[in-house]
Amino acid sequence: MNPEFQRNIWLEYSNRRAIFMTISLGLIFLLGNSTFGTFALRTSAEYAFYLIVVIWGARNAAQAVIGEIRDRTWDGQRLSSLSPFAMTWGKLLGSTSFAWFGGALCLAVLSWTAYVDGGAGAAVADLCYFLMIGLMAQSVALFASLLAVRRRQTHSRLDVFFYQAAGLIAAWGVWWAWQVVSSGEYFDAANGVDEMRWWGMSVDAPLFYLFSLMIFLLWAFVGCLRLMRLELSMQNTPVIWSAFVVFMAFYFAGQEGPEELAEFGLEVPAVVLPLLLACFTTAGLSYIAVLAEPKDLVLYRWLAKSLGAGQFHALGPRLQAWMVAYFATLALGVLLTFVLATNPPALLGYEFFHASSVLSALGLLTRDMAIILCFSLLPGAKRGEIPAIVALVILYTIAPQLLSATGATILFYPLSSDLGLVGPLIAWGEAALMWFILYRVAGKTILPGKALDISVNIQPERK
Repeated sequence: MNPEFQRNIWLEYSNRRAIFMTISLGLIFLLGNSTFGTFALRTSAEYAFYLIVVIWGARNAAQAVIGEIRDRTWDGQRLSSLSPFAMTWGKLLGSTSFAWFGGALCLAVLSWTAYVDGGAGAAVADLCYFLMIGLMAQSVALFASLLAVRRRQTHSRLDVFFYQAAGLIAAWGVWWAWQVVSSGEYFDAANGVDEMRWWGMSVDAPLFYLFSLMIFLLWAFVGCLRLMRLELSMQNTPVIWSAFVVFMAFYFAGQEGPEELAEFGLEVPAVVLPLLLACFTTAGLSYIAVLAEPKDLVLYRWLAKSLGAGQFHALGPRLQAWMVAYFATLALGVLLTFVLATNPPALLGYEFFHASSVLSALGLLTRDMAIILCFSLLPGAKRGEIPAIVALVILYTIAPQLLSATGATILFYPLSSDLGLVGPLIAWGEAALMWFILYRVAGKTILPGKALDISVNIQPERK
């Protein structure tokens, strides 16, 4: 057995706790069934599952590594012979083992009531849904805590709550999507047609949802595994993250086919809407990644010098996640610009949506990347992401409203097709200005000179 998993079971499980959990849940289920019947029995089991597995389990997962750091035992575990895979699933399932003991009792009741109401198919669907919503909440909570450990942040009780909240937000998204699918909202469930279109194919909505949830759960575990590898002093390559970016772009690009817009009489080329959705997806990943990743000035200097020296083969393994997502957005944006430039301008029913609008949006994205990096690399900045987010909120909401009377709104939203090439010039001009400021803030970046020995590991600067 996995030693880490076994150790966590010893810490979490005891006969006294198991007996107390069984008696407590049994009394709750008995009270619900005797008072209001099967409906109350299922409702009580469902809420008990959310409380025990999702809320409590997410907190235990968030503390799986944080607790070791507090107890000063994490450094010893990092020096053990356990592989990152064994350490990851041992922490994830071991720290939540007792929560899953209570969850198993709730699952037994939920599966039985689903079988009584809808047969074996409904019971299997419910079982898969509840298992995956619990695992998703716990995996995301563990991922958030490992990300904070990598950023060397403090680990107070409030911080643990934030890591737990990340898991709860993920669980809420799973719950909301399941409610939409199971209730038939956005689908013709009243006539027995629970189907949706994905890349032009008609697929069963509940089955597609469960399959998608399984894939996203796998990605969440892979994210925890990659962060655990970094904690165990192993190096990751951007291959897995690149595959995730491609998957996300492909998945969301096929969610809504252009045939639906044809019902409104819009002449939309088949490739435009998927490209647009893919751009939105990769741009969102760019913002998330640049806010989440630690900003390493030494790494940026090394990348700049390697790029200047023409050592392109050395750049790939060192690229950060936000760089991969940003370059993917640029590539998709250029392709979308070409498609829009070779088709009528009134695509998607919006007159402002034009090739120049896409170029302007890419410029604003480039500017925002520089703003976030600039605040994070300021001397003495500890959590520069928060001021960067405030600055972006001001740029996109408050400042345009305050300066609307002066006609300066164009500086904040140069997206109108009426501007022609002026819009992209404004956006990319702001981006160039911010990157110049970033260059000045970050210090004297190592410029291309002598060839850099890429075999030497990057070490922190010493004052």
